[in-house]
Amino acid sequence: MRKDKPSRTACKVALNVVTLGAKPEMNKFLPPGIVMYLSSEAVRDLFSQSAVVAGVGSRIVFSYIPAGADGRPDAGRWTGLMLWLQKVAGEPWTWSLRPEELGLFLEETGWKIALEQVESIRKHGVEYYAVATK
Repeated sequence: MRKDKPSRTACKVALNVVTLGAKPEMNKFLPPGIVMYLSSEAVRDLFSQSAVVAGVGSRIVFSYIPAGADGRPDAGRWTGLMLWLQKVAGEPWTWSLRPEELGLFLEETGWKIALEQVESIRKHGVEYYAVATK
C-alpha cells in the first residue's frame, strides 16, 4: 500500500458517510475512527463534501489523533510503537491535527466547533473526540 493512498476500507466508509448525509432525514454524520487513516486531501474532501449536503443544524462527530511538534500523529510515549504497529497492520495513521488547529480546519471545510465542544476538548486514550455543527 502506498503511503499517500487511504485503505479501501477507509474510502468505503468515508463514501458511506457522505452518502448517508445526502438523505434529507439524516442530520448527523458519524465517522469516528476513520480520518486518521485517510490522506489530508481525503479528510478535507470528506468534511467539505459533507458540509455541502448537510442541512442547517447538522452535526459531525469524529475522532482524530493529535499531531506532534514534528507534524506526525502523536500517541505520547508510545508514538513510535503505535505508528509501527499501525503500518505493519496495513492501516497506517496518515492524518493528524493539532487540537488548537481544529477550529480553523472546521471553518475551512464548512463546519464550526459545537458550543458544547469548546469547553471540553480532552484526550481519550490517544484520540480526541470532536463535535462540529453546520
